[in-house]
Amino acid sequence: MSATHAVGFYDLLGMLGALASAVVIVTIRQLHRTEHTATIFGAQCFYGLLFCLVPTVVRFTMPPPAAWALLVGSALCAGAGQLTMTRAYRELTVARGSLLQMLVPLGIAGGGVLLFGERFQPHELIGAGLILGGTLLTMLRR
Repeated sequence: MSATHAVGFYDLLGMLGALASAVVIVTIRQLHRTEHTATIFGAQCFYGLLFCLVPTVVRFTMPPPAAWALLVGSALCAGAGQLTMTRAYRELTVARGSLLQMLVPLGIAGGGVLLFGERFQPHELIGAGLILGGTLLTMLRR
């Protein structure tokens, strides 16, 4: 990688994702004033289903039974995690909630290392350090 890296499409996509994450956190905090956590989660699931429906219907193949077991287990784990996170946004400030969101890519990358034997490149380690350092500094500030 050269020292003069131009901002590209994926950089902009990452920034757009971070902005969208912030909007979601603020929206969830506002919804907690009038809606129950389960209602917010249900709406997230419904619109996620709409987003995935067309590609699923167009190219659907029946998974084998072992895959169904993994899908159900994954759905239960993801549902429990999402409900917990949605409920936590009621208590957290937007700043702390966005810090948690910033740690998600590190968790995914860590899972790749632990479960799939992936290796971090030097620039990825620097990025992970910056995320952790920024999160730590923000959390330690009063």
